[in-house]
Amino acid sequence: MGVCAGSQKYDFNQKLSPSEIKIITETWKLMVKSGLSKHGTNLMVKIFIEHKELKPLWRFARNLDTEDQMSSNQTLKAHGEKLFNAIDMAFFYILSNQMKNGIRQQIENENQKLVSKQNIDIQIIDGEVTAGNYLSNGNTNKIFPDCGNVDMA
Repeated sequence: MGVCAGSQKYDFNQKLSPSEIKIITETWKLMVKSGLSKHGTNLMVKIFIEHKELKPLWRFARNLDTEDQMSSNQTLKAHGEKLFNAIDMAFFYILSNQMKNGIRQQIENENQKLVSKQNIDIQIIDGEVTAGNYLSNGNTNKIFPDCGNVDMA
């Protein structure tokens, strides 16, 4: 299959959005429910009809000339089913990895937010304590209420 000439290139490192994951998952569930063997057979038949030059690559397909011959061929059906089962397993691993990466990224983002909230820029300049834009003029009670007044000199 691959990328057709003139088509847009897809960035395979791009993460799937939650809505894309849901659409793909739900669509694939429908395909599994209706039979991967049927869909695999249909795909193989379509490939052999639209790309007759590929038939010699499969020994079982060399003498299959009509759509009916292809659709009823047990070897073609078995091959189509194996193909879609492989996609099912690869699709599950790829999708689950996408989801895991998304969850990890979300946790990392949340952790970064927590860390940035907890990090207060505290500086001591000429005996004056500052926290962010807050100047205490030496009265650390306003910044550190449990510490009392501290002589910075």
